[in-house]
Amino acid sequence: MADNAKENQNQKPSVRMKLFDILGLIAYLLLIPPILSMFDITAPLTFLSEKLGTWGTTPMILVYFYALHFLRIFFGSDVRLTPVFISYIMSFLLFSMSFTTIGFMQWLYNLTHAVQFFSFDPVNCVAAMLIVLLGNGISAVKSGKLILDVLLLIVLPVALIILASIFLMPALGVSPNVIQG
Repeated sequence: MADNAKENQNQKPSVRMKLFDILGLIAYLLLIPPILSMFDITAPLTFLSEKLGTWGTTPMILVYFYALHFLRIFFGSDVRLTPVFISYIMSFLLFSMSFTTIGFMQWLYNLTHAVQFFSFDPVNCVAAMLIVLLGNGISAVKSGKLILDVLLLIVLPVALIILASIFLMPALGVSPNVIQG
């Protein structure tokens, strides 16, 4: 019995697992057009919208992003699902704070952009992508603790967003996307 546990721990990921892990990483490429649109480079997103209609909009691109990551969860090499789900929920909230085009989450965008800390769309977006990546990485650790997952996937990113909005963004000369009431 103990030998089987050791074999499972030392077992290398299969080719299928590696392929789906790579597919999860490729999903990040889908986010390039919406991210470029944050910096007023709208041609790629406009091209997708023209060619695919509603299927090429930012909310649908986020659906594709999460769908590819869900495939990665089910067929990839994840061991624990708790950090993955925490990272997906937190990243979706941060994506909703980044893109105004997620219609049903417009209330969150407006609410968070009333506070200067969360009104830098690129910072929120980068934090969301890093949270998903970190959550996927933490999911491979078999002996993780929930409190550590919460600290690494919620508390630390929010603290880094606040620090970036206080120090980094003003140093780069970036102004916040504040909603005027």
